[in-house]
Amino acid sequence: MTLLLDAKEDAIRRKDAAAVKGFYSKDVVMDITGPRGQMFQSTYKMVSRQAEINAEYGKDFYTEVLERVVYVSANQEKAVVQQRIRESWLFNSHFNDVMVESVHRMEWELVNNIPQITRASKRILDRRVLNEVDRQVPPEQHLLNDA
Repeated sequence: MTLLLDAKEDAIRRKDAAAVKGFYSKDVVMDITGPRGQMFQSTYKMVSRQAEINAEYGKDFYTEVLERVVYVSANQEKAVVQQRIRESWLFNSHFNDVMVESVHRMEWELVNNIPQITRASKRILDRRVLNEVDRQVPPEQHLLNDA
């Protein structure tokens, strides 16, 4: 399971949007709670768009796993990963660079014998803008981490 998580992070660093999208089921549901309690739900479409934005505008991505728990079913067809992580997302001049600390829970299942994330929740504990930029992009292109 940790190899899958590492491969997902590596795809983000390589700016490989297609590979990042491949880690998510087309039916994925992602619940996101911002640091002030605001909540919204995301689907594959938004996850896909996020991967494209990261690939196009991203400069670098760093992550530090602070805590991680992995549960795998006896038949190894399902897994749940919960981790507290600190991520730094560095972008070109279109977006703010941000540091996000969150508790992230992912449910993985075999979909056509391919391990994919079928449900995820992210509770953002802290979000800090590392630099301010004058946003030149439409609001629909703002990042999931901008919650």
